[in-house]
Amino acid sequence: MRTAYFDCFAGAAGDMIVGSLLDAGAAFPAVRDGIASLSLPGVRVRAERATVAGFRATRFEVERPSREGHRGLREIEEIVARAPFAARVRERSLAVFRRLANAEAAVHGTTADHVHFHEVGASDAIADVVGACLALEDLGVERIVASPPRLGTGSVESEHGRIPVPAPGTLELLRGSRARLGGPRGERTTPTGAAILAGLAAAIEGEISLRIESVGYGAGTHDFGDGPNLLRVVLGEGEGDAGEEIVEVLETNLDDVPGQVVGHALERLLQAGALDAFAAPVLMKKSRPGVVLTAIVPTSKRRDVEAVFFDETGTLGVRRREARRTILPRRAVELETAYGRVRFKEVQDLRGERRLRVEFEEARRVAGEKGIPLTEATARLEEEARRLYRPEASSASENRRKPSRTRSGSAPKPTRT
Repeated sequence: MRTAYFDCFAGAAGDMIVGSLLDAGAAFPAVRDGIASLSLPGVRVRAERATVAGFRATRFEVERPSREGHRGLREIEEIVARAPFAARVRERSLAVFRRLANAEAAVHGTTADHVHFHEVGASDAIADVVGACLALEDLGVERIVASPPRLGTGSVESEHGRIPVPAPGTLELLRGSRARLGGPRGERTTPTGAAILAGLAAAIEGEISLRIESVGYGAGTHDFGDGPNLLRVVLGEGEGDAGEEIVEVLETNLDDVPGQVVGHALERLLQAGALDAFAAPVLMKKSRPGVVLTAIVPTSKRRDVEAVFFDETGTLGVRRREARRTILPRRAVELETAYGRVRFKEVQDLRGERRLRVEFEEARRVAGEKGIPLTEATARLEEEARRLYRPEASSASENRRKPSRTRSGSAPKPTRT
């Protein structure tokens, strides 16, 4: 599985995340054009080489109007929904902003729908979030992992006046995750950086096994004078053996909730970060028919998913338990088929055998374009894959498409707008 590991030894910010991914080989035009499609007035982006404490890196910058109104979650969702993004870019971007909304709501004692973003709703923060998701998609990243970020100490100016570092929103975003508290002065991890990591990372733990393919460094804005203010990203394939990770299983019993609400809650659980969500019929006390609503969740997403249980179902309690799950290695593969370029998932089983499965959205697209049932489109595409796919050829093609680097600075120079 193609993985991005963010090494947050100096902290993390939205611009540093985008800069590190560009430095690792993401195409700047793909990021620039995607952000332009948001139609944010007065917004321009650029990327340039930088030297930070003697290390080469990429600096990503966003120009925006000096004065902007505050945006709510609904407005940001509409901006992202209008853009012509790939499904995964849209889903990842919205997941980050929903994570932000839930954190802001918790800090200010309101609900996500009533939150008005200040700094994190400004055009530069939107460009950072969407730019990170566009870069991840361009690099074909499927799994994101991060080391515990350094947060910093002291205070910083905000729309609410001078507030302590780490900012309350940053701490709320990282609730349930590991982080490095105390230490040097200055805001080392910003709310936008925390939101991207917490909203997208499968784990914030600090250890991972990868076959390293590319390394990139993103330059921070400030020089704190105590070391390079850089964020490092390492790209590579996860090791070939099946992996194991700890997840949390959340569930609640419902006997007074309409079926439409249960269906809506399932969608919201997945949007909040659940790996899977499902409902099963049961017979409850007093012989009442009901359902058990269950979500399988990364530990870093538990708080967000729990909030959905309470907000959407009205339940008074959510049970949770830890579980270990074994994960088969997988990666994205694109093939040129009779139906155009189609994205598949290659899965390697415990015997080392590989098989391809067409991505659901791709099969649905082909079914709509050809006017055929979804099951038929799936069967046709997977038959095409069996005919066309050669693991060795695919790997070579993938290596040509994705830059392989061992240090920052060997990718083509980013293009200015």
